[in-house]
Formats: sequence, structure tokens, C-alpha cells
Amino acid sequence: MAAGFTGVEDFGFWQSGALLALNTFGGFAALGLSLPLVGLLPGVDAGELHTEQDTDAVESMHEGVAQLQRRRRQKAGQSNWNLRVAAVTFLTARTLNAAVATASAAIQRRHLMVWALFAPKLLFDACILLVCDVAVLAGISVALGALGT
Repeated sequence: MAAGFTGVEDFGFWQSGALLALNTFGGFAALGLSLPLVGLLPGVDAGELHTEQDTDAVESMHEGVAQLQRRRRQKAGQSNWNLRVAAVTFLTARTLNAAVATASAAIQRRHLMVWALFAPKLLFDACILLVCDVAVLAGISVALGALGT
């Protein structure tokens, strides 16, 4: 029996299965995990943290600290909003893809090739949707933990 991937000398059932799963779903998982970066980058502007107004406000301790805290909460709120929009957009696209595959399988249920073509496509899209959902939830939980919310 030949090895499933280049660089592997002999066939290992679990090793080949893990490499196949990584090859098939790794891109979707990586995109879902990195989605918070897309959502957070537009809301983060490090240049606005060091302005003359901030320096003057810090000198008057009570007002300055309160003003900085308000600005940081507003930026965190904007980052959370961008993160939500990015996650909903990505998951909506994946859900629509799975819904179209479901509709196609339902319409073609009497077709001769339903088990050869439509059912595997439906199962593949359902697995991709599951991987994307788990990856996005994991990415968002890590991002919100980093934001402290």
C-alpha cells in the first residue's frame, strides 16, 4: 500500500486520516480562527492613543483617566461590532452554501445519481459549516478574552 502524502514512507491509518482532514478542512479552520483579526484591525488605531489631548487630559488625573477609559470602551465597542459583522458575514456565506446544497439534494432526491453526487456534496458542506462554526466561535472567544470583555 502506498503512502497517502509525500514525505510519509509508509501508510498509517490515523496519521493519514489526520493529514487528510487537515488538508480538507485546514483552510476553513484557519480562516475561521483568523476572522477576529479581520474584525479587530479596522477598529484598532494605535495612533489615536497618543495625542496631545490625551497627554493634557492625563495631567488632570481625575478627568483624564475617565476620558481615556471612555475612549477605550468606545474603541472596544467598535472592535466588538466589527468582529460581529465579520463573523456574521462569513457564517452567512457558509450557511447559504449549505442551504443551497440542501435544497439541491431535496429537489434531486429522485435522481439516479443522488447518492453519488448530491448526498456527498451535502455532507461535505455540512462538515465545512460545522468546522467554520467551531473555528469562528473559538476565534471569537480568544479575541474577546484578549480584549478583556
